[in-house]
Amino acid sequence: MMAAMHSARPRTGEIERMAALRRYEILDTPPDGCFDRITALVADLLEVPIAIVSLVDTDRIWFKSSHGLDAQQVTRELGLCASAILQDDPYVIEDAASDPRSLANPLVAGALGFRFYAGVPLRTHDGYNLGVLTAIDRKPRTLTHRERRILNDLARVVMDEMELRLAARRVHELNLALQTAHEELRTRAARDSLTGVANREAILERLEHTCALALREGRSLAVMVADIDDFKGINDSYGHLVGDQVLREVTERFQAVARASDAVGRLGGDEFLVLLYPCDVAHAEATADRIRTAVNDITVVAHDGTHETRDERRKVSVSAGICCTSQSTDARHLLQGADDALYRAKRAGRDRTEVTVCDAPSSTPLHEESRRTRVVGGA
Repeated sequence: MMAAMHSARPRTGEIERMAALRRYEILDTPPDGCFDRITALVADLLEVPIAIVSLVDTDRIWFKSSHGLDAQQVTRELGLCASAILQDDPYVIEDAASDPRSLANPLVAGALGFRFYAGVPLRTHDGYNLGVLTAIDRKPRTLTHRERRILNDLARVVMDEMELRLAARRVHELNLALQTAHEELRTRAARDSLTGVANREAILERLEHTCALALREGRSLAVMVADIDDFKGINDSYGHLVGDQVLREVTERFQAVARASDAVGRLGGDEFLVLLYPCDVAHAEATADRIRTAVNDITVVAHDGTHETRDERRKVSVSAGICCTSQSTDARHLLQGADDALYRAKRAGRDRTEVTVCDAPSSTPLHEESRRTRVVGGA
């Protein structure tokens, strides 16, 4: 532990050694029973009053465990450990009172009167000496071969424990990184790459969850299926790049109208699904009206950036089918009801909304359900 006033200067590689010490994140950590048991074992087996697990920092020697000494650290200039880490073999001073390496040290000449010091470097697997496992006595003595072996073995135990904790921390960090990456992949996998809203699989899964939630809470919900009127004509006239832009702008209108509790997804092509929960018929109708009005403001722009002339301007519109329920109708019934309503809206002239209210239990075949159809708006 303690040492001469003239500790050895940091040798070449000290920066790398300090980097190695930092990666273990052990400096200034709380007392630890594992290391305390090791120093107690050293004191018992070598019959010394003091045993220390120390780590040599930039300007101090910090004690991870100090058996028989009420101290947490000393300055590096006072520490024999700073010299001990500069060699591979145990650093032994049998009688500090007569050893020139320690004569000037006040910890030897002072009231503490340390006489015997034996320190074994704590060496990493890549060869950096981070600190020392030390045995100290207040009387001179000789380190036997057996005691040397004990110190060497227990120093390896200290490093094994440090390596194990480093590995455990890295595994934990890797698990967190993998979990984050997994969540990111799940998010990406659930998103439509063109529009950024939920893709077909994700929105249908959300529909199942929302139906279950509505059943538990006893509240009404509505499902809206909508698509862009004559979207094929837009693609044919202006190309798929313009068509993609129209899809993105239509999606933005859907999202702008939807509430935070609602969900918007793309089923595929130009078809969208909107989950409105909680939602009654009146709110569903009003939502559809706002969506259609917002979409009507979209102007088709040619790929070269030019607008169509007023005479040639194509109106962008959507047709929507809504299925509302206040009972336990399941996801399949709701989706089928909304699809049927959308089909009727298309046949009736497009740019309009039709509503189906399904009030029958989910066990009832769809064609037998009590149904109320309303036409909302329309061009």
